[in-house]
Amino acid sequence: EDGHQVYLTTVAGRGMCGGVMDWLARHEICRTTRIPPDNVYVCRSPDEQVDLCMELGASVAVVSSVDRAVMLDHAVASVLLLDPSDPEPGAWWAATADAVISTH
Repeated sequence: EDGHQVYLTTVAGRGMCGGVMDWLARHEICRTTRIPPDNVYVCRSPDEQVDLCMELGASVAVVSSVDRAVMLDHAVASVLLLDPSDPEPGAWWAATADAVISTH
């Protein structure tokens, strides 16, 4: 599977988009998860992220906080909680993407 139906959405305040994209590149998230860069969305607010997930028809959300999990709970069928302290997030993301792709 090439990950074409998998999207990465995140929230970054004004002026933070570049930092998010740098972090994703540094940890090779798109390469390890096979999520095409065109399927990466940086939202300006949590509400925008919820709306985007609903628009995309997302069925699973991977989040790094309980607050975000609660917000996305009504927008997707399943929410997975990421450990934000993981020193090697790329490997976790790759395994998670594989699991999501194989079950959807």
